[in-house]
Amino acid sequence: MYHIHHTEGFLLGSRPAGRASRHLVIFTRDLGLVVGRAQAVRELSSKLRFHLQDFSYSRLSLVRGKSGWRVTGAEVLVNLYNELRNDEGKLAVCLRVLNLLKKLCPPEEKDAVLFDIVSSAALFLRSENLAAADLAALEIILVLRILHRLGYLGVTLELLRFVEPSTDWRLDALSLAPPLRRDAVSRINRALEASQLVG
Repeated sequence: MYHIHHTEGFLLGSRPAGRASRHLVIFTRDLGLVVGRAQAVRELSSKLRFHLQDFSYSRLSLVRGKSGWRVTGAEVLVNLYNELRNDEGKLAVCLRVLNLLKKLCPPEEKDAVLFDIVSSAALFLRSENLAAADLAALEIILVLRILHRLGYLGVTLELLRFVEPSTDWRLDALSLAPPLRRDAVSRINRALEASQLVG
């Protein structure tokens, strides 16, 4: 009897598998980054197909079998793509960050703090009306927090207040002065280049 793992996760991407299944890349709160197979999910009669869309945030049930993870249940909580598609700026930030996670997260390493950083930012992004400058600052700070949490980036004392606490997304927390913004972007670019995982 296989143990069923219940968790929440972001679907970072998928690809067809076999005639009607899909392989899903999922960033989960309790299991880290996993690749799971959703059996027959591309069939019109599948009850899971609308709950397992790319760039959705879902409640998931997963089982680890001999051939890897299988997704046995799902309930979509938020389809980020659908919610943000009328705001090009927000959607672009969301997709860039989720794609970055797919490239940088080590497989199957639980990191609830990192998950909370991303999920709190997604909630803030959905709920706030953001000026272009605030949206740009949010992306910079979110990427700083992700890279710092994953160990790719150290921060100066000046930038530390934007990294901790990691789930604070009040608008005044986004007030990056231009010199600090340049420093943050420079550090992010160097860290991404050094990772050799992002091209």
